[in-house]
Amino acid sequence: MGCAIALENIRLIEAENLAARATESGAYLLEGLQSLSHHACFGGVRRKGMLIGLEQVLDKVMNAATTPPGHIGKTFRLACRERGLILLPIHPGNVMLIAPPLNLPRTEIDQLINIIDGALADTAVHYQKG
Repeated sequence: MGCAIALENIRLIEAENLAARATESGAYLLEGLQSLSHHACFGGVRRKGMLIGLEQVLDKVMNAATTPPGHIGKTFRLACRERGLILLPIHPGNVMLIAPPLNLPRTEIDQLINIIDGALADTAVHYQKG
């Protein structure tokens, strides 16, 4: 049974050309996220296919947080959650893992980028006040 399920999964991956689609969609997502680099707390972004690491920093010039990195990560993560996006923090807590489905349509990628745009803005405002 397990082998039959695995074979059907492989068949679907090949039939829907998910590997090529993930490469194309990942590049589109990366471009959209890089367009957010104007935000004060945007530290950088890296990707492999549709797997994205998005870093938040307090000091862009030094590319380092002036408080423990997990603090800004938590603020950003909560701002995303308020908008309906759940992210997974990676050690030390200021890098968020974004792992959308391989077949995510561009309209939803655009929505993801808009959510992150708003959350980055809110995070910067939070640290400007504090």
